[in-house]
Amino acid sequence: MGQGLRSSCVCNRVACDTQCLVASGASLFCPRVACLLLTLAQKFGVKFDGKIKINLHLTRQEMASMIGTASETLIRSISEFKHQGILEQQGNLILIKDITKLKKLTS
Repeated sequence: MGQGLRSSCVCNRVACDTQCLVASGASLFCPRVACLLLTLAQKFGVKFDGKIKINLHLTRQEMASMIGTASETLIRSISEFKHQGILEQQGNLILIKDITKLKKLTS
């Protein structure tokens, strides 16, 4: 499953292999995290209340290992995406509120 997720990712692998980028100001995000969320949404997403619910229960460590990053990086990125209004969380469930903004973070 992990290899398929990586190969279907829309982001540029070379660019994504670099350290996480500085978005605006001191905010950090990792394009690989955005890419992973898009891939999971495409494969397991369910429309729910105007959002896309990723209908898959994964730990943050499992998600981080899928894209070869530290769980701390993944957590920081998810926090930044929540701050930007791109997604929200309900326990372990992730709800994507703005798929267009998320796609822009992968380029």
